Amino acid sequence: RRARLGDWRRYLGAAFSGDAAYSTGFASPVSGEAVLDLGKVLYACSVKLNGRAAGRELFGPFTFAVRVRKGLNRLDITVSNTLANAISPDRVERHWAHRCPPVSPYESRQRAFERESLASGLFGPVRVILPV
Repeated sequence: RRARLGDWRRYLGAAFSGDAAYSTGFASPVSGEAVLDLGKVLYACSVKLNGRAAGRELFGPFTFAVRVRKGLNRLDITVSNTLANAISPDRVERHWAHRCPPVSPYESRQRAFERESLASGLFGPVRVILPV
């Protein structure tokens, strides 16, 4: 399914925790070393350019040294969110609270953090800074 940059919950559902793949092509007027800046990513990603791994990053900055080729380049980005989306729905929280009652005050603080961490995806802006 095609998606725009931004929060993927509208495409994949609010409870989706996992990976989503983004792909695009772009033309470069030159070949050489460049910097790929993904902007905002929630929360981790791996990047391939022209089929070659360019790196992985967690919590940013989401910048990668890449080698572009003159002409068409293919960019593939896999973004992973956290488990917060899968465990945050009220029914899931009630289920686990019944099976495993909280044992420390940290758990309620963690739940508050999880609710603030539900936005997921590649937000960008995505930029390729070409060699001069």
